[in-house]
Amino acid sequence: TAPTNIRQNNVDYLIKWIQIVLDGWYVDFNNDKSYNYPSQHINIDHNNLCIGLANGWISQNKNVLIMPNELEIVYNTLKEMNKEPRGFAFWSVENEGLIPPNQNEPLYLAAGINTFLHTRN
Repeated sequence: TAPTNIRQNNVDYLIKWIQIVLDGWYVDFNNDKSYNYPSQHINIDHNNLCIGLANGWISQNKNVLIMPNELEIVYNTLKEMNKEPRGFAFWSVENEGLIPPNQNEPLYLAAGINTFLHTRN
């Protein structure tokens, strides 16, 4: 666990992380001649980025639990910058409704995400 004085909240963390991913990275393809591909900067368009999340199965101290209300802030903040991800995904629908560690209420990511993405009626 990171020391308290250097921790950041989930919203700030995810906004920064998404921006780093969207900025891309340099890949040195020349390092392996079998690729026969030039070294270059690689990036992903925000319309192709889907963020994977943990839901009720999350393990304490091994994953980041980002709640739907936090995801909404992240999404809307990035949308104002024209950098919003295509969406969010999570594994194991059967774990919808479990109570994650350190939470008091069941977590329903699909319903929570739908409140701001409006993918289902």
